[in-house]
Amino acid sequence: MPVILNGKLCSDEEATVSVADRGFCYGDGLFETLRVRNGAPFRAKSHYARLQAGAEFLGIKLPFTESQLEDQLDELVAECDLRDAMARIALSRGVGKRGYSPSGADSPTFVVSLSEAPEIIPGHPIPWRLHTSSIRLNQEDPILGHKTSNRLHNVLAKAEAEQLGYDDALFLNLAENLVEATCANLFWIDGNTVCTPPASAGALPGITRDIVLRLCDRHDRQIAEEDGTLQNLASADGAFLSVSSMGIIEIGRVDQMIVPIHELTRELHADWWELVDEETR
Repeated sequence: MPVILNGKLCSDEEATVSVADRGFCYGDGLFETLRVRNGAPFRAKSHYARLQAGAEFLGIKLPFTESQLEDQLDELVAECDLRDAMARIALSRGVGKRGYSPSGADSPTFVVSLSEAPEIIPGHPIPWRLHTSSIRLNQEDPILGHKTSNRLHNVLAKAEAEQLGYDDALFLNLAENLVEATCANLFWIDGNTVCTPPASAGALPGITRDIVLRLCDRHDRQIAEEDGTLQNLASADGAFLSVSSMGIIEIGRVDQMIVPIHELTRELHADWWELVDEETR
């Protein structure tokens, strides 16, 4: 399947990255994943803004503007003829000298690629079983606030969960507070309030998370960005995850704890897909 490497369209077989690239060597980079629906990327501007914030944090100069990225996404979608897909934007600091110093690595590498999107039925979120990861995230680590390429915590937590027969892992931080799943933000329903861990807990500022918070207003729900523990999930009226690839994922179980199914989860799932279709028509 074609990809775009450093602004040029080529086949995935032709696309090569140097073995000295710092993204390969150290995970020194960032990435974004966004949904393509009806042949158009959804919320590309929001993903670009988060990528730009991460690049500023890492000290990497973006080698493309927002409009250039959108043009490349459109070009690749048309070339691949995929109306419904997942787009991935990968950015690394580029080739540098041996060692951790980023000095001299001033030509970033970036790749835009597409893959098949998971099939979704609006209003029918997929239920997941979560395993509480043995890994604890350090809520004081500023890197957690950016979508960096080094995701070893996520890789190890996901592997641990899958080995135990679960769909994904649930992270807690060093204070034993809820954070997120390996690829999604976390929400729980407490009466008329929808709760989600704050960024100060170590949660990534998700694009779909922001959308969900706005959609809750349609249902006259209160929003609380607050710390919570596993006990909050045990007493919740329902819980779900948000992620760009699937919108809303229902949580059916956490470890041995059954989580109730709540009608709001399905309503938000349908609302999210309605919004995606509306903005990509």
